[in-house]
Amino acid sequence: MLDEVRFAIEKMKNDKAPGIAGATTDRILKNLTEEGLSLLTSFVQQFWEDPNCDYEFIREKQPSTTHKLERHTSPKESSVKIISTILARRLLINFENSKAHLTNSA
Repeated sequence: MLDEVRFAIEKMKNDKAPGIAGATTDRILKNLTEEGLSLLTSFVQQFWEDPNCDYEFIREKQPSTTHKLERHTSPKESSVKIISTILARRLLINFENSKAHLTNSA
C-alpha cells in the first residue's frame, strides 16, 4: 500500500492555494520523510481495513477564517483525495482485468 499512497500523492495537483503559513498541502505531502510516509500509509491502511475506524482527522472541518482568501491546509481533504485515488486505481485495474478475462474467454 505504500506504493499506492506514493502514487496518490504524486497525482495530487501542484501548488494549490497555500494555507496561512504559505505552505500547500501537496508540497507538505510530497516532501514527507520515509517515516512520515509510512505513518500516513498506516493510517490509510487501518482506515481501509477496519470498518469501525473513525479517525477525527478525516472528518475534521476547516477552521473558519476572517478573510475569504485565507485558507488552511486540511488533513481531511488530503486524506480523502489519497483514499479516493487508491480506490479509483484499484477499480480501474480490476475492471481492466475483468475486461481482458472476458475477451480471452470469448
